[in-house]
Amino acid sequence: MLLFELAKYAGLTSANGYDKQIQIRGIKAESDRVLDGDVFFALEGIRADGHSFVAEAVGNGACAIVASKGREKEFLKLGVPVFTADNTRMAYSYALDAYNEFPSKELKIIAVTGTNGKTSVSFILHSILLAIDEKCGLIGTVGCFVGKEKIISKSSDPLANMTTPDPEQLYDLLRKMKRLGSKYVIMEASSHASALKKLAPLHFVASVFTNLSSEHLDFHGSMEEYFSAKLDVLKASERSVINSDTEYSGRISSALGRRKTTFVSLKNKKSDYFADGISFDGSSSTEFTLYEYGVPYNIRIGLTGLFNVENVLHAIACARMLGVDMHTCILSVGRFCGVPGRMQRLLLDEHVPFSVFIDYAHTPDALEKVLLTLRATLKEKGRLITLFGCGGDRDKSKRPVMAAVAEAYSDIVTVTSDNSRSEDRERIIADVISGFSKDFNRYTVITDRKKAIEYSIGLCREGDVLLLAGKGHEKYEIDKIGRHPFDEEKIVGECVRKYKKEDFGE
Repeated sequence: MLLFELAKYAGLTSANGYDKQIQIRGIKAESDRVLDGDVFFALEGIRADGHSFVAEAVGNGACAIVASKGREKEFLKLGVPVFTADNTRMAYSYALDAYNEFPSKELKIIAVTGTNGKTSVSFILHSILLAIDEKCGLIGTVGCFVGKEKIISKSSDPLANMTTPDPEQLYDLLRKMKRLGSKYVIMEASSHASALKKLAPLHFVASVFTNLSSEHLDFHGSMEEYFSAKLDVLKASERSVINSDTEYSGRISSALGRRKTTFVSLKNKKSDYFADGISFDGSSSTEFTLYEYGVPYNIRIGLTGLFNVENVLHAIACARMLGVDMHTCILSVGRFCGVPGRMQRLLLDEHVPFSVFIDYAHTPDALEKVLLTLRATLKEKGRLITLFGCGGDRDKSKRPVMAAVAEAYSDIVTVTSDNSRSEDRERIIADVISGFSKDFNRYTVITDRKKAIEYSIGLCREGDVLLLAGKGHEKYEIDKIGRHPFDEEKIVGECVRKYKKEDFGE
């Protein structure tokens, strides 16, 4: 691709003139990854300013640099073309979209956004769309898929754990999906991605808004800014499916217009899509009647919990918006087996007299929903034991709230670590346990997560349910040193194999 073409598509302004025949070989935002012929974008990050690394990027072979407007004079003597942009992050996304052959122009992209439920809704919707597009793409927290095949797409940041990949990875993924024959792509659209303009070039044929609760306030600063980032995703969509049971549904409807919105609800019978007559068969399945604009359909899914009924409503409403017939939707959700790490019941040896679930719940709202669901499955004398922690370098305000939720719905609680990153693990745990009431003494603190799991399994008796919350699909633990392998499913399996049935007590 020629440099002048990139400048045109990304809306860049030249600060010192350049040879329009310069051929570029790549686009980078990390100076240590720059190779000969790359264009370097100096992004102002949360922890570092890319402008401080421009000289290093040029030394590594950058053929041009892009700086924030007003910063260009610092780099005019480096001997390479210098460009400016009013918003370098937005320009970076547009540049990568162009460099990757504008994949978003040919793909029908669906955005799923909200605090909780994004992954589940995306997977359920993916299962439906596979019936009409066997190469349907999926981009999200658990991984990236074309059809049923997982695509390996390595991030430049080994510690990254992002719902929506960074632009360099994202637009490369979209290009791969287009080349592999995808017609539709479902994408989990995070508030970070929206606020940082990762999604700026994208147009969505549809979007889904699941809910909004306190999260990521360390980044956004306020719930209003958090909501604004979500709303921007919906504004970039032709049509949107909205959860009318959230307090934000009215504001979204006003912002988008009623003709662009379809509402789903578990409470309001007047909503476009409404679920009634919900009945659960233990922890294995659910039946309910789905009303689509007043027309009833009987649904059976191999999932449990009101939140999963809600997730199915969102997915079906979106699929119908895209033209999928109801018969296909009902068959697809009936065959859906669940999402890795989302209310996942582990398969244990036959002699184990209790159940173990793992779930990604790492917000107060998500944890409450999971605990309420598991509590309803308990048999007589069965206890609910909850193990959880809170991530480091993330919103601190939710830590004591998580403890209050765990106390309210659990019989026993084990507090431990969960991706402490650069923070001190004990400091995080101290923040967590400050949320327990003064007279609550049914909790134990074990900082080492593996030991905490072993301890919690040792507490289990016949009929108990143990929830390991926070990690979900993740097969690693992140601390100050870096990322380490950590597989909860494997740890649980090794632990229970040490015991006989009578070892678990009565």
